Amino acid sequence: MDVPTKAGLLRFLETAVDKGWINKNTGTSWKTAANRVLETVGEHDDISTVDVRAAVLQFNNRHPGMMSADSLRAYEQRVTQAVSQYVQHRADPLNYKAPSKGLPSAKNGAKKTAEKPASPPVVAAPSPQSHTTHATPDKPVLGTVTDTSLALPFPLRPGFLAQVVIPRDLTKAEADRLCAFIQTLAQLPVGNNE
Repeated sequence: MDVPTKAGLLRFLETAVDKGWINKNTGTSWKTAANRVLETVGEHDDISTVDVRAAVLQFNNRHPGMMSADSLRAYEQRVTQAVSQYVQHRADPLNYKAPSKGLPSAKNGAKKTAEKPASPPVVAAPSPQSHTTHATPDKPVLGTVTDTSLALPFPLRPGFLAQVVIPRDLTKAEADRLCAFIQTLAQLPVGNNE
């Protein structure tokens, strides 16, 4: 079966710029973000199944300190929009409607309201003073990644992405302590007297 691929996405972005569906700056920024965030995705792999947020975290882990949290969020949004537009175009190329660029309409010269594809909310990274940070399935918090730490996403259950930030040189003893701590967080089912 023909699936949306990374190579197809990059070709689509070039075509979208050539045909004027998106402006050149948008096309260039989407393509740059896709090339970086999807660097470990094969040219012919199905990109419709890629978890963009997890891919951004993995990119940040591979290149710690290369980008600010704001830049990482911008890359996440760009890749999400690019993939969304590509998938929409593939689904029905004859009726594909490019995102509005807010250009004056031919009828009255008024600006059109830009319709943006749905994208996940962008969550600010926690400040150092923050004591409590709440992550929800649709708003996971991007952990702080440095030269000495890794933020690792873990799909705990459908609709919930857990994240742990660990030192890059985590020892077996530290891993055992972390596992023991996580075990204490589990809720026993009602009626279970273990």
